[in-house]
Amino acid sequence: DTIAKYRNLDRQFVLESINRGIYSPDSMLALKFIDGVMTEQDFNKEIYKKIFGKDLSDVSDLDKINYIDIKSYTRRDKPQGEQVADEHKKIAIIQAQGTISSSNQNSSYRGEEGITDGRYIEYLEKARKDKDVKAIILRIDSPGGSALASDNIWQKIREVRKEKPVYASMSDVAASGGYYIAMACDTIIAYPQTVTGSIGVITMIPNVSKLIGKIGITVDTISVGEDSQFFNGSLPFKEQDKAKFHNIVATMYYEFVSKAAECRHKSFEEMRQYAKGRVWTGEDALKIGLVDILGNWQTAIDIAKKRIGVPVDKKVIIEIYPKPKDEFEMFVDFFKHVGDNKVNNFESTLRMLNLSKSQIALYQTLFENLPSNLKTQMIYNLQVMELTKNEKNLLVLPYYFEF
Repeated sequence: DTIAKYRNLDRQFVLESINRGIYSPDSMLALKFIDGVMTEQDFNKEIYKKIFGKDLSDVSDLDKINYIDIKSYTRRDKPQGEQVADEHKKIAIIQAQGTISSSNQNSSYRGEEGITDGRYIEYLEKARKDKDVKAIILRIDSPGGSALASDNIWQKIREVRKEKPVYASMSDVAASGGYYIAMACDTIIAYPQTVTGSIGVITMIPNVSKLIGKIGITVDTISVGEDSQFFNGSLPFKEQDKAKFHNIVATMYYEFVSKAAECRHKSFEEMRQYAKGRVWTGEDALKIGLVDILGNWQTAIDIAKKRIGVPVDKKVIIEIYPKPKDEFEMFVDFFKHVGDNKVNNFESTLRMLNLSKSQIALYQTLFENLPSNLKTQMIYNLQVMELTKNEKNLLVLPYYFEF
């Protein structure tokens, strides 16, 4: 719909074109999906001409063009002359990016620090105690993670809501555990393309009994009680064990659905229809009541401003958690991570799993020859495995979304 609208094309034509597959630049131009085809150098020349009103005569003059990325543009300094609201009416924005883990873990699906419950609860508490902060916005970009950590954060948000309004602003992904913490907020704002929902539970108990049996290893135990060896992965998983295991997971799943139903003012059965681990776009999530409003982070700010009595035409002071790093801190971090890439991240993740050097070397060789998108998916899957070393119950997407 967006392509059809902004390219002034018939919707059915767009759908048929998408289904036909990948196109060359010339084909895209013929289909009117793009406006032109040119090299990067020719593009720079066109930009130069628009800025300076003349053709480029010396290639070195291209250095006069100062490009700025979207991220930097949105963080530009406030223009002079704009009115700023009362300094005692601030809005706190708490960034929640990466996988959700307990305080003793640190794992992220995009290489960021991730969301640990202890640190995140600390940010919420600071915003709650700050008398000048009148509203809180959670900027969520997370596929989920630890069930326990997600619930700890959920509980804290519900506590803070008793004193100050809390809004969830969803970024690219706010699914499973990411949705779990969002649903605790007063209002949920999502992009039309946000991936959300995934109300479900993943629980893993590795079992190697058949594997070690093939190489002649047997295991004997001395224990009291039929269930004392329930989580022993060296022993066969019996049918009655599977039934008990299913009941444990079902209990957690029903709790997730029940809390989602409570937060979204639906019956259990109604919410159950939208659960079962299914993912929804922000647009579809709005239709079924999983989110409240479609918009971006500015939409969330405008809603918060209205709630705390700040006119829309006035700027509001924003407190960001965690605090943005200054130029020197970023300079130091740059040299800490020089050479970092997907291969290095993959090797680091393998080391987390306590593999030998020879195993790491073999896996890394195989990894280097994989397509880029498959590398990213593998890193994400390994990081999810790392979470299971300390926690068996996860509220997390089983796959990685790349935007």
